[in-house]
Amino acid sequence: MSALAGVAGDLAPLIGGRPAFTPWWIRAWSHTLGRSTRFDARLVSHGGSTVGAALLGRRESLGVTRIEGLGVRGTTADRVGVLSLASHEREVARIVAESLVEAEPWDVLRLDALPADAVATRAFVDALELVGLDATPVTADDVWEIDLPATWDDFLARLSKSHRRQLRRLDRSAVESGRSVLSTAKGGDEIASALELLAELHNRRWRSVGGTGSFESEDFTSFVADVSAGADQAGQLRLKMLDFDGRLAAVELDYGDQAGICAYQTGFDPDLAEERVGQILLMETIKAAIDEGVARYDLGRGVDPYKQHWRAEATPSLDLIVGGPSRRGRLLARAEVAQTRARRSDLAERAKHMRSDIRNRRSESRSST
Repeated sequence: MSALAGVAGDLAPLIGGRPAFTPWWIRAWSHTLGRSTRFDARLVSHGGSTVGAALLGRRESLGVTRIEGLGVRGTTADRVGVLSLASHEREVARIVAESLVEAEPWDVLRLDALPADAVATRAFVDALELVGLDATPVTADDVWEIDLPATWDDFLARLSKSHRRQLRRLDRSAVESGRSVLSTAKGGDEIASALELLAELHNRRWRSVGGTGSFESEDFTSFVADVSAGADQAGQLRLKMLDFDGRLAAVELDYGDQAGICAYQTGFDPDLAEERVGQILLMETIKAAIDEGVARYDLGRGVDPYKQHWRAEATPSLDLIVGGPSRRGRLLARAEVAQTRARRSDLAERAKHMRSDIRNRRSESRSST
């Protein structure tokens, strides 16, 4: 962990706005979801300075030795791959790839949601192939980000006419009228209470559509509490609560700084869905980020239609699955590639049906009022 802290300082320009690269994130993860993972990062120096790193961990699972991105498994974090300072991408990729060949035996290396078009990603895939490792990129869900302008009016100008009209109507009817009030949780007790409310609303919302919320997992709930404490100390916690007509309606948990904020978890009262409390919360969160001078708002992976409505831009991503140097490793990796492709197809179909079910529920609710 001390080595990671040094990397965080040297690679700060690349870490900004991406919490899963930070020491406080990985420290919390290693105490909860990552207890079975051994720190196995690769650091690359040039001229006495750190110019790159692969933030990796090693664990045993069902007899398979796996190398994965630190701070990822069990969370919604991703894009923890090979970090490089500009102009050092190929040098870093080569050194990391060579170190993997020389490392103690392993079977499968997996890094999820790497930016497909990034120089560092392409360089790493090329370097792995050059040292004789079987590396397979698998197309993953796009990552959606909003580049934030200087003012809210500038942001509204980007939206479609109908969406702009809808938000202005919500602003008048909910925000300016005082029906909805946004607040920020600060201080240990207030943060702990807000996180409990977030978990309750998040799980209730998913149960209402037949799904399972992330906070049903005790380990995940503990991770969020620990990582939020670290983020708060680092000044990178953004925990917003929305009251509507005097009752708690929604909670938004984000992490980041002025370079960029990552939307992490949201919960809202399904009984207030028709009041569009989720949309009000996102509107007010984006307003607050613009007022703080934040450059980018990361909405994460997935094909949810609302992301396009808010003029988020899609960045193609890939999951990288690599077989170890042995024949066993190559066979295990090929099997995992096939499983990943099949699972992704199944998840896409399930998501399609879930969105259709939500639309039908809303339609039935409107027709019954």
